[in-house]
Amino acid sequence: MKIIFLLLLSFCTAIGYSNTFEENDIKNDDSSGVYEGEIEFSMCCDSYDYGNGWIAFDFSQSPPIVLYDGVFREFETSSEYYSIEFGIFTTQNGVYGFKLKSESEYEPNNKMFLKKTSDIRKAKELIRKYKEEKNRFEAFWEKFKTVIINKDFKKLSSFAQYPVKDNSMLIEKYKLSETINTTDELISRFKLIFDKDFYKRIENKWDVFRHENHYPGFEGTYMYMPNVFIIFEKLGDEFKLTQIVGPWG
Repeated sequence: MKIIFLLLLSFCTAIGYSNTFEENDIKNDDSSGVYEGEIEFSMCCDSYDYGNGWIAFDFSQSPPIVLYDGVFREFETSSEYYSIEFGIFTTQNGVYGFKLKSESEYEPNNKMFLKKTSDIRKAKELIRKYKEEKNRFEAFWEKFKTVIINKDFKKLSSFAQYPVKDNSMLIEKYKLSETINTTDELISRFKLIFDKDFYKRIENKWDVFRHENHYPGFEGTYMYMPNVFIIFEKLGDEFKLTQIVGPWG
């Protein structure tokens, strides 16, 4: 039985994790591969949801690579992190798999057993695919960020897929329409949320992240969260701003 430990940074909202890999008894890539089954999704404020998903492991790399349903859990060393048990590689009813440990202290779920369905070759294929997507989004994000910082708002048209849906607090507060159909409307909407905190947080890499492929309601989307949450979706080979939502709670 093999146990994997990760050092996870804790946030109130569901953001991308940053992890550190601790020494354990995995010395080769026997456990590398793709595992499918029930997984956990971190929602808002210490709440969790569950659904089908997958995890890809590649222990042939140093540090090892963990791709959690489309989201990389990156390893790095920092005293600011704390250690939790991520899960156990084990055999259950004669089937080899990965038993995922719940992060919830209120609803521990010991039934999350993911069956190994593919070997390291499929894991590497998925990791390569999602690294390419991650790199493309980061290039898109740098362009979007530059437009915002330089206040070159007319260029926002190339970043949005109209109509943009707005289900944010702005609707009730300013009695606005739930659909944004033009760049001028989008600029007006954005000006309502542009403040010092908005510009400060746009430089913080933790404030923009990818949701898991099966994350309830926001499957595979990217989110930037200043005072409201801005949603980007991958549409074909491009990324587009499609929604403004929240905040909740």
